Amino acid sequence: MADPCYDNVVIQLLGETWAGLRDSSRFPNDLNCSGGVALSSVDGVPSVLFTEGVASTSLDFSLGGVDQLCIDAWVYPLSMHSPSIIFWGRGDLASQAGNSAYLMVRPSLSSEVCGVNYNGSNNVMVLAPAPPVGVWSHIALTIGDGYVRTWLNGNLVAATGFAGVVNIGSSVFPTSIGALPHDIGGDTYAFDGHIRRLRVTKGVSRWAAQFDPPQDVDYNVLTQPGASAPVVPALYSPQNTASQQPGPPPSALKPVSALRRDIYFGGAGRVAGVTTVNGVAASKRVWLQEKASKLVIAQTWSTANGTYEFNNVDLTREYVVFADDHTKVYNAVVSDRVVPA
Repeated sequence: MADPCYDNVVIQLLGETWAGLRDSSRFPNDLNCSGGVALSSVDGVPSVLFTEGVASTSLDFSLGGVDQLCIDAWVYPLSMHSPSIIFWGRGDLASQAGNSAYLMVRPSLSSEVCGVNYNGSNNVMVLAPAPPVGVWSHIALTIGDGYVRTWLNGNLVAATGFAGVVNIGSSVFPTSIGALPHDIGGDTYAFDGHIRRLRVTKGVSRWAAQFDPPQDVDYNVLTQPGASAPVVPALYSPQNTASQQPGPPPSALKPVSALRRDIYFGGAGRVAGVTTVNGVAASKRVWLQEKASKLVIAQTWSTANGTYEFNNVDLTREYVVFADDHTKVYNAVVSDRVVPA
């Protein structure tokens, strides 16, 4: 079952190697990066690393007082500034934060807080405990039912009544991720750390009660028992030279050969095979693509004897399997219309 809110997602930044640094929503919006912005990973989880950099977008919309909005993301702060912007949307020029919605972490002078803020006609600010440094945390801002709410790892931590107007994007101050595209008082409020699967959902507040943090942007993913962080395939950073070495990547990258455990592509099927070069078994990188959607849903490395497998595959779908040569000597090999066993 596809995410029922997906058609309302107006921007999403996956931070995965195969998706690149781009908006992967159905629109998509333009995305311009400057400064320290790069695909990376931490603990083997793909992400976008921000180090004094910013990604500006063309996202532009307005919501009235009866509309709903959700901004959420996984964040892994490496250090804390005051404040550090994750997402910023500002629709007017009358004041620094008038009629805008934004997501940020903010250590205050008196105590460390997570400022997941909405500022509208009545300047509401909602604060919450800060996500810790060096840990993946899910943070979210929702507007709906007359309230603006802050969520940390699926738990409601603050709520304030609100019935104002949200304006996102302007020609002077474009919507941005990771920092401001301009400085205010000499500071761009840059976020130092990793951001993954940031999305803005227009017209839907998504959550009205405690929830399990989403493990995938496009689909509702079943939470594995005991999971405390997003469960995703390990996609390898182009900044990590280990990913460019012959053979399977080192265990420190935590490769996950199995398919995402989701309720859209998941099932009881199995796709397996052998990679060879001139008839001799060889270890190669192998990708699994769902044929109808053209979506790459998993990847792995074949073993030294060439064998590979993808488990938990939907039996009712056809797939495309392709393997490339990391030595750049041979062309990729493709198997089309693969049916899982």
